[in-house]
Amino acid sequence: MATLGSVRLAVNDGKPDSGCAFLLNEPAKASRTLTAYSGAEVEICAGNPYVVARLGADHSPESAFGVAHEDCQMALDLLAIDRTQDLSIRGAFDEHILWWRDGTKLILRVFAIADLAISTHLQLTQMDAAGNVLAPPAPPPIQYHDSFRYFRLAQVSDDLAESFRNMYLAFELALSSLYPRQRREGEGAWLRRALTNVNTTIGLSNAFTPSTPDIVTEIYDSIYVNVRCALFHAKHGQSRATPHSLQNREKIAEAHDKLSQVVLLLARNWAPSSGGGIVTAAGFALQAARIFGSAAVIVSEHGGTARVEEVLEGPEYRDHVTLPSRHAPQLGNPGLEFLVAVGKADLSP
Repeated sequence: MATLGSVRLAVNDGKPDSGCAFLLNEPAKASRTLTAYSGAEVEICAGNPYVVARLGADHSPESAFGVAHEDCQMALDLLAIDRTQDLSIRGAFDEHILWWRDGTKLILRVFAIADLAISTHLQLTQMDAAGNVLAPPAPPPIQYHDSFRYFRLAQVSDDLAESFRNMYLAFELALSSLYPRQRREGEGAWLRRALTNVNTTIGLSNAFTPSTPDIVTEIYDSIYVNVRCALFHAKHGQSRATPHSLQNREKIAEAHDKLSQVVLLLARNWAPSSGGGIVTAAGFALQAARIFGSAAVIVSEHGGTARVEEVLEGPEYRDHVTLPSRHAPQLGNPGLEFLVAVGKADLSP
């Protein structure tokens, strides 16, 4: 039997054929098992930082993830409303455990994304015509603006809807500071006027490349109408974007990306850019190929967090198993590389 702490995941013969486990923002304080609308069994266990949805039906991996994610969200809603505990799923797309059946085989996939820090350092020396070294100019001063608070909160949040909300507040405050809303001017009219002024003076195309000839209308429609209004309003019977819904995630993420670039463009009025180095996607892929070319994935019953000074000869890894691993660049995207490891296990009861 495969378990995650004390919570059962899957067995080789019998139900459930598919399901998913997601990491919670904190361990559960009580043990509860609920039945979701789809018929899935959703369980949390006291002291366990995961919520598990056992679907009890045959799903593809994509379908299992989507159904389990929605079922877990609904179950957590119920736990909050009956005051059991206020919990949320943390980084569902960065860490989860998914299983499904492929013919006679039961496949269990552990998925995790970790940041890989790669930095560059470039030092320039400026000299005059006589060869004398000149002192570097002082960086431009930053004038604080209240919109920076919302921008920071948007950056540190791992909740896409909450991050968008704070990013929009940063945008709204920065934009209204530059172009205040006039008396009796509707919000939509003010937004179009203010964005038109920004486009004339700064150039919105310096924030992102538009996909339509009219960048002001593109921002108004894709960010304000389709996401901001749908996310900030929740009247019954009206179109809305439900937080943590996979159906709306792509639309919110795309709008969030555009919006954050516009906010940084507006912020140049108070925090001039001093420049900086970057690692290109091609450079990152090259470094990842070198690192993952000799990397290996190990499995151990060591329950703590791995430390840099730990070695495989240590007692924590006495019974570890090394899985065959390979770099899989075809699965990745710019800035995202994959290391795949495959192993077999006995999941019988």
